[in-house]
Amino acid sequence: MAGAFLSVIQMAEYCLGHGRRLLQQGRVGVMASLCCLGCLANPAVAEAVQELKPRPTSDSYFVQPKNGAPKIGPNSTPEKSAGSVPDAAPSSQPEGGLSTTGAGSERKTGEGNSAGSAEGDSGAGKATVTKPESGAAATVGTSAAAGEAFQPGQVVALVGGEPIFVADMLLEINQILDKYMPGAPPEVRQREQGNVVRALVNKYVEQRLMAVDTKRNLPDKVTWEGITQQAEKDFDKKALPLLMEKSGAKTPAEYDANLRVMGSSLRKMRQSWSEEQIIRYFISQKVQTEPTVTRDEMLAEYEAQRAEYHRLARCRWEELMIRFDKCATREEAQAQIVELGNQVVYGASLAAVAEKSSHGFTAHRGGSYEWTTKGSLVNKAVDAAIFELPLNELSEIIESDLGLHIVRVVEREDDRYVPFVEVQTEIKEALINKKREANFQEHVAKLRDVIPVEYLVEPLKK
Repeated sequence: MAGAFLSVIQMAEYCLGHGRRLLQQGRVGVMASLCCLGCLANPAVAEAVQELKPRPTSDSYFVQPKNGAPKIGPNSTPEKSAGSVPDAAPSSQPEGGLSTTGAGSERKTGEGNSAGSAEGDSGAGKATVTKPESGAAATVGTSAAAGEAFQPGQVVALVGGEPIFVADMLLEINQILDKYMPGAPPEVRQREQGNVVRALVNKYVEQRLMAVDTKRNLPDKVTWEGITQQAEKDFDKKALPLLMEKSGAKTPAEYDANLRVMGSSLRKMRQSWSEEQIIRYFISQKVQTEPTVTRDEMLAEYEAQRAEYHRLARCRWEELMIRFDKCATREEAQAQIVELGNQVVYGASLAAVAEKSSHGFTAHRGGSYEWTTKGSLVNKAVDAAIFELPLNELSEIIESDLGLHIVRVVEREDDRYVPFVEVQTEIKEALINKKREANFQEHVAKLRDVIPVEYLVEPLKK
């Protein structure tokens, strides 16, 4: 399970950073709810490429050598070239119950559990803790150990007296587990759920810090309840139709049912979206979300990261192959590869010949190999051949321990550095995000100085 554990934790940490970037850019709410983690999928394992050795034959076309079978090259081994996640989980509304007062300063206790939903007092640092939708009782006690399952009603942190429940995080947790541990047994999901909670807790603390700060600093005659009601109306009018379309739900009730399967609800989603919109408006007045980046800064970054823009030579190529283990003798293999080569020389399509008669790994797709980077093949002779052959010309017969080959290069790009003009937009966006992150962290640090934060679950260390 070590591999699965690392994948889930890495995905949770990605959610933390990606959600923060969306908030810094003012792209929370609908955009956050519709965003996808697809860029984190593992690449497919490329096909095995054999180590080969070239041997010269006739200049004009492929003929059977008169001096017998070719010599076998050095030993070689094949080279093997593999729903939406909201950026803020919904928070619950007060329904009465246990009253909890937050600590006067930030501390990490590693203890605590509770159940329910809460809306904290905006000024006094108090919170009303109630039962969650799951019906569990609200308590504060010993937290789950690392890797152990958390209960929906468990409190993971208190921010300005307002609790953050596991239930607030369940939608995102379940989406992460579904995407990166599909088909995992329930006991494995429960064990990994605890690790994801610990990886995400700081993200939810930061979001709650901004919510508490917003509530405490509303303009005169503006109430949290009033602006929340207006935001919830906007959700039903603007965001809900898009979310339903994205999920394939035909009615709000169907969408609510889908959310409940994932540990959330339409009510929670509405609350979360509304809070995000309000925070987005007020944080834009305190944090610079569109920092300026100069050309000199971009050039300096390009030079500092120049190695990242180096591109090795690469090519696309085709292959005909006859395997020794599919022939009675090496002489028979030689005769067959000569016959395939001659068919192409005299006008046949290499792809057609390969698909019909070649034994190569890509014979089923006409012997075609996609982009291969220089130096990536085990057999350096073949590597050199495909980067020295003139384009669209057949090579001489090449021999490996597995068989005999003929290759042809279709397209090739030389070793180069990507010019600045081709990556300046990418660099600018990276620098903007870097400055946004710095501004955001500076703002969060200031909030931590004035709003007490108590961790009841130890955050995962990076």
